Amino acid sequence: MPFLFNLSDAFTSTSDINFLATTFTAFPSFLLSTLVAYVYVWTLQKSTYSRNYLQSIVLISIIACVIILSVGDGIARDVRIMAAVGIIRFRTNFKNPRDTTFLFTLLAAGIACGANAFIVAIEGTFFLLWHQCFYVMLLSVSLPIMTV
Repeated sequence: MPFLFNLSDAFTSTSDINFLATTFTAFPSFLLSTLVAYVYVWTLQKSTYSRNYLQSIVLISIIACVIILSVGDGIARDVRIMAAVGIIRFRTNFKNPRDTTFLFTLLAAGIACGANAFIVAIEGTFFLLWHQCFYVMLLSVSLPIMTV
């Protein structure tokens, strides 16, 4: 009786990865993360920001993209994605949940770019950007307080 699932196929990748494909896959990740970093600084309520955090949110997207490209398809990709997300979530102390949201958004964008799901990465990132810009505009308008 033949096996329905070959375990060795789950941990190997059959796709060819070359320099040009890697560059065109990582470049959208870089563009999205740079755009999000600009929006992060623009929507920040404080006058100062951490340059280390800005550098890390730009790099996390590119790193996630390269990891997904190097892992390939199959069960190995799923396990490593969950391990990367778990390490970032539980080993990093953020004082503001907003910082965590930006980091996870860019991690997701990098994972999507690495999996060649560029539309998902672009739509997800622009949804975050739209939400943040709307939030800043809402805070700048003084609304009357409604009482019941």
